[in-house]
Amino acid sequence: ERPSEALAVGPSYLHSGGVPLLRFIHSALPDRPEDLIVQLTMPVLVLTGRRDGLAPPGWAEHLARLVGAPSVVIPGVHNAPFTHPQAADAALHEFALLTAGAE
Repeated sequence: ERPSEALAVGPSYLHSGGVPLLRFIHSALPDRPEDLIVQLTMPVLVLTGRRDGLAPPGWAEHLARLVGAPSVVIPGVHNAPFTHPQAADAALHEFALLTAGAE
C-alpha cells in the first residue's frame, strides 16, 4: 500500500472510532477463508491485486478453484479496488452479466 491510499480508506478507518476497527481486525486473524468459502451458496468472484500481499494471486486462485469460481487479478496491491476502480468495476460488471445469464 502507498501512503496516498490512506486518503481513500482513511475516512472509513476514522469513522470506525479506532477501537472497533482494531477489534474487527483482531477477530479476523484466525479466520480461514479457504475453509469457509465452500459453505457459500451464492455466486462467488475472487478479486485480488497483482501485488497483493494479504491475498496473493496464487492463494486467490486456490480459493476460486475450491468453489469453481472465477478469479480476477487486477493491477495494484490489497487496496486495488480503491487504486484501480475501473478494473475492479469491469471485473464485477462482467461477473454480474455472467451470473445473470446463468439463471
